[in-house]
Amino acid sequence: MKSSYLQQYLLFSSITLLLVYVTYRAYNLSLTYDECLSYEIVLDANHKLASTANNHLLNTFLMRICHNIWGNNEFVLRLPNVIAFFIYVFFSIKILLEHKTKVFLFIVGFSLLLLNPFLLDFFSLARGYGLSIALFIGGYYYITKAVELSSEEGKLGYDDTINQNILLSLLFASLSTFANLTMINFLITIIIVGGWKHLRYTSNRLALWKYCLVGIVLSIVLYINLNQLFFLKENNELYHGTGSLTQAFQSAIHYSLYLSYDHSYEVSTINFIMLGILFLWVIGLSILIITKEKFEGLLFTMLIFGSMLLGLVFEHLLFKAKYPSDRTTLVYLVTGVLLLYHTLIAINTYNIFARSFTKLSSILVTALCLYNFSVSANLHYCSIWQFDYPTKQVMRLIHQISSYDKGYYTISNTNFLTPGILYYKNYYNINMGYPTNDIPDNPNPTVFIYSWSNDTPKRNYTAIAHFETNKHTLFIHNDYLDRYTNHRKVYD
Repeated sequence: MKSSYLQQYLLFSSITLLLVYVTYRAYNLSLTYDECLSYEIVLDANHKLASTANNHLLNTFLMRICHNIWGNNEFVLRLPNVIAFFIYVFFSIKILLEHKTKVFLFIVGFSLLLLNPFLLDFFSLARGYGLSIALFIGGYYYITKAVELSSEEGKLGYDDTINQNILLSLLFASLSTFANLTMINFLITIIIVGGWKHLRYTSNRLALWKYCLVGIVLSIVLYINLNQLFFLKENNELYHGTGSLTQAFQSAIHYSLYLSYDHSYEVSTINFIMLGILFLWVIGLSILIITKEKFEGLLFTMLIFGSMLLGLVFEHLLFKAKYPSDRTTLVYLVTGVLLLYHTLIAINTYNIFARSFTKLSSILVTALCLYNFSVSANLHYCSIWQFDYPTKQVMRLIHQISSYDKGYYTISNTNFLTPGILYYKNYYNINMGYPTNDIPDNPNPTVFIYSWSNDTPKRNYTAIAHFETNKHTLFIHNDYLDRYTNHRKVYD
């Protein structure tokens, strides 16, 4: 009994810490490049960016609601994705609790689903990825719920429950496509798997009008998404991606480990992990072939993962579409993790040697997840948009200087930093001109230089802030140095 209370306490504490981590990062992180572009769509629904791949429809819609109610604070704009993390945690725990008696399997599942710093990034950002993954996990949960046998004459029962779960899965999958178009493969997969599950596991067919209603709704959802997809393709907006499934696989691992490819051993690490995952997936597939439908969780997860991968291959062959990379791999990353988890569950049901292998594998995977989280988790930046993490601090400093000494300020920077500068310029109400990348040493010198990965001294400028993580530096022209000095006297 004491052990059970201890396990519940540890689980509750871990979940609480993760919720605090995601929530605080949503409050503290500088608004990233893509978030700032989404915010411009929120301000102007007819903005040219509204017709680009940056416009994740559900995310933009929810951002606009939050903005209209509570304003333009970073946390407010990110609130929909923070709430999405609660949904993601809820369904992840429900999935894991189905095998709660095997503590080590529960722990490895928890580590794989909830201790990936790359995945957690997106629940602290105002983008559609966090929303889509939370909706995905809900759809996955309902489509993979175990089918129970009726004791009545050996017939399959619980028709209403099975059909209800299929419909809920379709609802979550449909919503996920509006959060992120990359989820359309998941929706198509759920339509196929859900239809098969309905025909295979229910004994009574529905009324014709119910099939028609579901078909009409799904047709409308698919039409909206496919129409948007082809529109983006025609406008060359589907440029993000990589050239092969192998590269997509490597990209998912690379970002999950927060690696930089700076050293050859990092590439070796990625390939080693990839081979280990493939090895376990092959074992899972072999178990399915041998036992057929004995392991329902493994069966449905394999069907979903395999169908989604086949969808990528067909898209590439038919439309020359690129394979996913970094953030667009998230749904495949989570599905692949769930496949690993169910493979370990299946292996663990065999003899003592199989159980020993499962425990050893679980310990190694958990240790890797814990180590990676301990060295990668941070409160200052996210993996993809690390380049503009200091923008909030830079603009806060400029705001403080301008508050002390009212005046008109100019800033020179790289174009990629411009959206963040404009957001914080308006947020802090700084009297500042439009950011420029002009040469600052002209008759009317630029007051600030916000450099990109460059701390080289600049003639007539003094560095007043340096950010070691990405080598960005803020310089001030020497003619304005006294303003910074006076600011320091006030704020220090």
